[in-house]
Amino acid sequence: MHLFGVPFEPMGMWDVIKVIFLFTLAMESISYLLVLNINNSSILAAIITLIVLPAFMYSGYMVPFEQMADLPNKIGGWFPLRYYLKALYLVFNHHQPLTAAQPFLNKLWNFSGLFFSLSAISIFIGQIERKHRMKKHNIENNKLNIQEIQS
Repeated sequence: MHLFGVPFEPMGMWDVIKVIFLFTLAMESISYLLVLNINNSSILAAIITLIVLPAFMYSGYMVPFEQMADLPNKIGGWFPLRYYLKALYLVFNHHQPLTAAQPFLNKLWNFSGLFFSLSAISIFIGQIERKHRMKKHNIENNKLNIQEIQS
C-alpha cells in the first residue's frame, strides 16, 4: 500500500494517527488557553496569527531546522509543530515504532499538560473573580434596597 507515494503498512497507520492526535491536543490546549483569556475576537485572531506564522517558519516545516541559524532554531523549539514533524517523520517516512519518536511525543505531552494546566488555573482565578464581583454586586444592591426602603 502506498500513501502519498510512501510505501506504508496499514498497521503503521495507527501510530501515525496517535502522533497526529497528540499534536492536535497540544495545539488545541494553546487555543483553549487563549480563548479563555481573550474576549475580543479581532485581538484573538491577531495573537493566533502571531503564533501560527512563527510556528511554520521556525519549526522546520518551511526551512529544514538543520539549515537554520541558532536563534531561529531555538525559537522553533518553542512550538509543538517542530516535535510533531520530527515524530511524524520517524513514524510515517521511516516506519519506526512510536518508541523511536518517544522524546518528541514527550515534548508534545508536555505542551498539552502545560497549557491545560494554565487553562485550569485561569478557570480557577476566573471563578474567584466572578464570586468577588457577585459579592460586590450583592452589597451594592443591598445598599440600594436599604436606601429605597428609607425613602
